[in-house]
Amino acid sequence: DKPLYAALLGDLFPGLELPDPDYGDLEKCIKEVLLDFKLQPTDHAVHKVIHTYETKITRHGNMLVGASLGGKSTAWKVLAETKTRLCKRSVAGYDKVMYFILNPKSITMDELYGAYDLTTMEWTDGVFSTLMRQACQDEKPDEKWIVLDGPVDTLWIESMNTVLDDNKVLTLINGDRISMPPQVSLLFEVEDLSVASPATVSRAGMVYFDVHDLGWMPYSTSWLEKLGSAKPAEFTAERLAEMADLFQKWVPKVLKAKKGLSELVPISEINGVMSLCRLFECFGVDLKYDSFGDKASDVLEKVFVFCLVWSLGGSVTEAGRGDMDASIRHVDSSVFPHGQSVYDYALWNLEKTAEFCLWEDRLPNPFKPGDLPFHKIIVPTVDTLRHGNIISTLVAQHHHVLLVGHTGTGKTVLSGCNEDKSKWCSLVINLSAQTSSAMVQDIIEGRVEKRIKNKFGPPMNRRMVILVDDLNMPRKDFFGSQPPLELLRQWMDYECWYDRKKQTLRYIQDIQLLGAMGPPGGGRAVISRRLQSRFNLLCVVNPSDSQVNRVFQTLCSHKLESGFRDDLKAMSELITTATTTLYAVVQEKFLPTPSKCHYLFNLRDVSKVFQGIYLAQPTHFEEKEKLLRLWVHECCRVFMDRLISEEDRVHFVSEIDNVMDQTMQIRLKEVLQQDEHAQDIVFGGVDLKNYEAEDPPYDQMVDKKGLKLFMEAKLENYNDEMKGKAMDIVLFKDAIEHCLRVLRVIRMPQGNALLVGVGGSGRHCQTRLASYIAEYKCFQIEINKNYNHQKFREDIKAVYELAGVKSQNVTFLFSDTEICEESFLEHVSNILSSGEVPNLYAADELNQ
Repeated sequence: DKPLYAALLGDLFPGLELPDPDYGDLEKCIKEVLLDFKLQPTDHAVHKVIHTYETKITRHGNMLVGASLGGKSTAWKVLAETKTRLCKRSVAGYDKVMYFILNPKSITMDELYGAYDLTTMEWTDGVFSTLMRQACQDEKPDEKWIVLDGPVDTLWIESMNTVLDDNKVLTLINGDRISMPPQVSLLFEVEDLSVASPATVSRAGMVYFDVHDLGWMPYSTSWLEKLGSAKPAEFTAERLAEMADLFQKWVPKVLKAKKGLSELVPISEINGVMSLCRLFECFGVDLKYDSFGDKASDVLEKVFVFCLVWSLGGSVTEAGRGDMDASIRHVDSSVFPHGQSVYDYALWNLEKTAEFCLWEDRLPNPFKPGDLPFHKIIVPTVDTLRHGNIISTLVAQHHHVLLVGHTGTGKTVLSGCNEDKSKWCSLVINLSAQTSSAMVQDIIEGRVEKRIKNKFGPPMNRRMVILVDDLNMPRKDFFGSQPPLELLRQWMDYECWYDRKKQTLRYIQDIQLLGAMGPPGGGRAVISRRLQSRFNLLCVVNPSDSQVNRVFQTLCSHKLESGFRDDLKAMSELITTATTTLYAVVQEKFLPTPSKCHYLFNLRDVSKVFQGIYLAQPTHFEEKEKLLRLWVHECCRVFMDRLISEEDRVHFVSEIDNVMDQTMQIRLKEVLQQDEHAQDIVFGGVDLKNYEAEDPPYDQMVDKKGLKLFMEAKLENYNDEMKGKAMDIVLFKDAIEHCLRVLRVIRMPQGNALLVGVGGSGRHCQTRLASYIAEYKCFQIEINKNYNHQKFREDIKAVYELAGVKSQNVTFLFSDTEICEESFLEHVSNILSSGEVPNLYAADELNQ
């Protein structure tokens, strides 16, 4: 648009040439400050600072607009420092600058401007109104800038229209009017103005920052200069020149090749280059290159390209990695060995040889799970090894990491921090659609302690890694912002946020973020580019079929080798192949539709099949057919129980038959007993001979009459014990089978069930009866007209006290009709994800 504007001026004022303004001391000082900030004094950077300066002369409210990493923050920080330095040098026309920073979307409207307490009718100032009073009451001639670094929307900005126009007055709802003196001004730093009203835009000065005008070259040049000053012995002028050549050789070509490749979450060019530099700091900065002699340059290039693969290429999906591999080899085919993808090679033994070797060769073989329970076994794979290596190295160097991948690819497992517990602690925050910024702030503040004055940090001077799971789940507000993420971005930029009650700054030190999220869609939002650019992004791809088979065959072999007959031990490979093949068929044939929205399957479902097989005891499985019946039963429980129509269930059974024929060379009817159908196979943890047996074996229920008698006896006992809550139900075939299905889930570690059906279909009754058989206490909340969020928290405390303090097994039965407030689901989500409800107990309650 600039040439068009210049041409328009030329048409209006023909023959008039605009003189180039001379900024003298200002321009010299801007370049000096840029150099002191270890930045490049490019013409673009200097002009943008001058544009900001000129706009501030004419307007007291200004907006710096542009995409992330375009230089907005740098421009106003450099201008503030420049004015302060010129003031100290007694240059006329310049005053010292103080600035106050706030992200307006990280807090609510009431917390921003102030509100009345509806019970006491007492007024409480908001953060912005407090900052305005503070700045406006200071009579010193120093300039005060209130920097509002966050998205602009019509809701909170409309209240500032009177501040931005010539009135220069902030009017609060309690009637207070705060007049803004000349030395106070507002500065907005925003990505775009897509939801701002024309009334606001016309009142403010605008400076647009185009990220493409800046480019990535100034950043890489500045980074190399910092590297040279930090490590002068290793990174001499010659070696820095080599690195500059590597940037020119590799980065432009790889960026060009990457444009056509698919990414779950796209990253900008400069963000990719920043990630490359951060990764090189982890792998290549501390190497003694001189010790490699003539090979020093080769080693430097190997480390550089390895970091390039996992930064610029780290966001590329599985489908695009083949093309990325070809593009990197096209630039220089001599760096990586041939035979496998560049993603398959690890840079190993960096201190001595710095040679490439396959990640697969570094896997422990064979892997022995030991005596761990099923849900705690983590079988190492190529993916967990390579991603885990990159993540732990970045975390150890205090960099923020964001993992992006589909459900069930192991993001949460990868993010488990394996650092030294004496130096590190961890905190898990599971975000959901209902999470508010206040919740996130309370969770983090609940795990830090005061150090000095307004500075807080983890206990015992350790660092804390905060795993933020489902980072993109918080629901966007009407204007497209996600307040919890805006709060996190404010901390990532300035290491502080505001105490919501006292309106004072709190600095949170020694923490870093490790985010995990799925691709946008299906309730997951697109996070802001400004937040995303603060992370090193890593795409966690779906594991290959061979890796999936390796994981589950390891688990299956471990189980079958614990006392089963030799001919059954040999079946681990067949069972694994059949399960993964069936999973692929289910994913392809049973797709979600509006009426079947819960037809969603991932690798967690495959693991549940094997978790069911882990319930088997060797003494009860002497023959191959019975083990296969157990496998059929577990597949039916995990996959078929989700299907809503008889047609789908019949189709599923036929697919099991096909898979068995294809992978095991045996038909389903050969495994079934006489006159038995796949749907009739019932396994359960009940003893039909001794009703009161402790820890009964998980065995096939062949005696259907005996099973009915057992269930009726248990129902009668339940009704005798639960006076006033007796269940008058008939135990027909489907009811018995549903009860056993619920019982199976309840008895599994981390077993949670979602019972879907119309009212009156017996969901509550079956759960209560199954809990009684398993000797679990069935806990259910009691709703009344005054039931609220606080009472729900008290009920959760009661459940936790039963389970944690009294060591009593508990089934928490929660119905959709009991969701009085959406915040209930936030707690339920936390219970399912981590078993912990953050800040449930006050400090004195924890001490008890």
